[in-house]
Amino acid sequence: MEVFLLHDRLFNCSDKSEAYVCKKCGSLLTPTFSKQPEDVAKIISGRNHWMCQACGDGDHVTKMVVPYVFRYLLAELAAMNIRVTLKVD
Repeated sequence: MEVFLLHDRLFNCSDKSEAYVCKKCGSLLTPTFSKQPEDVAKIISGRNHWMCQACGDGDHVTKMVVPYVFRYLLAELAAMNIRVTLKVD
């Protein structure tokens, strides 16, 4: 019971955020929203319109829930030229 309460307070009530991650390269920082004119057909058809800048592929980008402080930590590590990859199933 204590673990659930701790998870609820530190994650759900604090800084829960949705982020996009590339399952192919494991990056949380490189997926960006595609605004290219050729991708309008994908957006209209309901296909994934997020694109991984590292892979150049948008088929492996998926949404996941992470604490916002984790996203901030990855940005700070990237500023120091440290790459963090995630293993996402």
